[in-house]
Amino acid sequence: MITGLSIYRYKSFHPTVAPPIHFEANTPPKPVFLYGINGAGKSAIGEVIQGLAGKEAEFAHCALQTSNNADYRILVYNQRFLDKVIRTAEGVPGIFTIGVQDAATQAEIEEKQAETEKLEGQSAALDAKIQQTIDAGKAVRDIAITGAWKAHSDHDQGPFRDLMKGFHSDRQKFFEELDTCTVADDVELDDLDRLKQRLADTNSTESSQPKISLDLTGLAIIEGDAIWGEVIAVSATSRLAPLIEKWGNSDWVGQGRKFAHDPECPFCQQHLPAGFAEDLALLL
Repeated sequence: MITGLSIYRYKSFHPTVAPPIHFEANTPPKPVFLYGINGAGKSAIGEVIQGLAGKEAEFAHCALQTSNNADYRILVYNQRFLDKVIRTAEGVPGIFTIGVQDAATQAEIEEKQAETEKLEGQSAALDAKIQQTIDAGKAVRDIAITGAWKAHSDHDQGPFRDLMKGFHSDRQKFFEELDTCTVADDVELDDLDRLKQRLADTNSTESSQPKISLDLTGLAIIEGDAIWGEVIAVSATSRLAPLIEKWGNSDWVGQGRKFAHDPECPFCQQHLPAGFAEDLALLL
């Protein structure tokens, strides 16, 4: 039988000190009655005994002593026992399960049912949004079809009527045909006047215009002129002329003149001699 308890840090018991609780060992055993005011710890004693018997971690700091340190099977019939073993099916009064395993199963079933109801609610909300999107898409498409048919009606009796042959009585078919005609975003479309002109040119019965020819025989005479073989001589008044004539690089010097604007040479970055710009100007 139970001979003693050590309880602290639980409900109304002291947080650090465990007051001694002893039960006298009688032969034969006698029932023990606990009485006291509300909050004195009567129910807590039963819960601790129950927790220690079930090796629950919440009560690991407490202790229980038995006669001869025997390992008894201890059963406590209290509200915790009822909540654990006897469970009423939610929403079905009068129907309940008995047994720890059955109660746990019933609790799991109810938990899954709650999750299922939540998921069904989310699914219904998503279905509503999907349907809303579909309806919005249909509304936009209807607006587009109406706009396309208005364009058809505006030009039904004009020069473009024959181009819309086969689409005069079916706006859906007309819209679907237009939907197949796509162009890049950066393509600039012709305006109506230009389209009318192009259509008129296409339907015109006039003969094609003659090709324009150009007589290029004179170009051969110009290319064969002897003047192209003459060497262009630089001016002899510049002191740079003998050097350029020696190297024959007047073309190269002529191309480099556009870079010579500063006192330094644009190619070697050396300081140019005095009067260089004037001598360069006298060359050509």
